[in-house]
Amino acid sequence: MPSRTVTMLRTRLLIFTVLGIVIGAAAFMPLLTSFMIFDAGETKEAWTTFIVIWCVPLMMIVSLVLAWIGYSIGSYNFTRFSLFVAAIPLVLLGLLAAMTGLGMLSDMTSS
Repeated sequence: MPSRTVTMLRTRLLIFTVLGIVIGAAAFMPLLTSFMIFDAGETKEAWTTFIVIWCVPLMMIVSLVLAWIGYSIGSYNFTRFSLFVAAIPLVLLGLLAAMTGLGMLSDMTSS
């Protein structure tokens, strides 16, 4: 019977995998339209935005795959680290949504 720590780690891994799939599906449209960033010309800001749009889902996919590999070979510290890396895009997207929502709320109340 697996220990309580291993069971909790497996539960977290499953939750992060489901969240990763949902975030990946939500990121599909910006990935398709990211090439339109260069319609106004190539600037440093356009390249930065393009790279960030493509790196966030890739970082999540790679870290989730590494977490599952670490879990399967029994390297639980590596699995925890990979889950931490996978959580970074989720936290950043949550902060971005919170800031955007707060900005929209202040715009609605000022009219």
